[in-house]
Amino acid sequence: MNYKQAKKHFKNEWQKTATEIDHLIYPKGSIDLDGLLKWVREDAKTDEGMPKRYALIFHIFNPNGVANQFPKSEILSTEDFYFINEEGEERFATGLETLSNKFDNYHFKCIQKAFHTGGRDSKNYSWWSFRYDLNAIRIDIEEAWRSIARSKFPTKAREIARARLSEIKNTEEVA
Repeated sequence: MNYKQAKKHFKNEWQKTATEIDHLIYPKGSIDLDGLLKWVREDAKTDEGMPKRYALIFHIFNPNGVANQFPKSEILSTEDFYFINEEGEERFATGLETLSNKFDNYHFKCIQKAFHTGGRDSKNYSWWSFRYDLNAIRIDIEEAWRSIARSKFPTKAREIARARLSEIKNTEEVA
């Protein structure tokens, strides 16, 4: 279901559940916004056809959004960056963990700021800026996976990164 179909669906759902008082209070073309926002945050597959505000929500919160493709989101945890050094001590690969975290990424912060400031900044935050930040995040994500895969530390994260990079290469070959 794309955005237009979802919007129509939740408009029909509101019509079914609305009472007489709702019809008096709300305008004729009202929609179940809670249901639509839940769909954008959880179930949407792409941001195709969404207004900028919903596209921001999609990419920040949805599992299919760009921000959740960073290595340190749902995919890797902090424990995946520990390794055993030559002396047999457990150490932490600090730089790799920081590189793969969405909260340390400049472009993610720009998208998050546009979302949190609502109408004030999102009006100044153009579609061009939004697409630019999304593309930059995609590049950063791929570079983070490459850096983890090339690391000299024998961590669980490195094994996962190598498998993920082979997936990315396979999808590029198909496209």
